[in-house]
Amino acid sequence: MLTVDVYSFARGPYVDVEQISGNLNQFGGDGWELVSMIDVNAGQGGTCDLVAVFKRPACHAAGVVDR
Repeated sequence: MLTVDVYSFARGPYVDVEQISGNLNQFGGDGWELVSMIDVNAGQGGTCDLVAVFKRPACHAAGVVDR
């Protein structure tokens, strides 16, 4: 069984690469695997939001990790 979580990384016309990298590393360190990242178009090619979908085993979410 898997647990899925959706997280929004960037709001507004500017994308902070350092912030996104830090957020991705934080989720990875917590056992989440990035499945997909979607940019929400603000019109004329601008990005208003980045939405990331993560997954990890449900047992990890409960604090039990099978190694």
